[in-house]
Amino acid sequence: MDCVFCKIIAGTIPSHKVFEDSNTVAFMDINPVTEGHVLIVPKEHCVNLFDAPDTVLAATMRTAALMARALRKSLSLDSLNMLQASGPWAKQSVQHLHVHLIPRREEDGAPLDWELRPGDLKRIQEIASRVRQAL
Repeated sequence: MDCVFCKIIAGTIPSHKVFEDSNTVAFMDINPVTEGHVLIVPKEHCVNLFDAPDTVLAATMRTAALMARALRKSLSLDSLNMLQASGPWAKQSVQHLHVHLIPRREEDGAPLDWELRPGDLKRIQEIASRVRQAL
């Protein structure tokens, strides 16, 4: 398999691992948005959120929560972004499910902000109905 995260998990590509258990690995992002940027990946190869089994998602989120608390303690944080991109239009860069934990500080310049724009409430209601029906 030609997946960079699978290679990191296997140890064939070096990384700065900060945590590993039977289901997940957490390591430092080598292209950090801010200092302390960590990636959490499941050991089971899943392309993204859409094809990951619930057990994999649960393990990944448990590790994300553990790592968020460790980042908060080690870096004296009061703010953090958690980001998960699934698919090309979401700018998923590696085709292996992963969660970014990005420490945030005042005036860090990280480009993760967007302007709030009121949505079309009728359209929001229509989409909510479609989502409920899909469940």
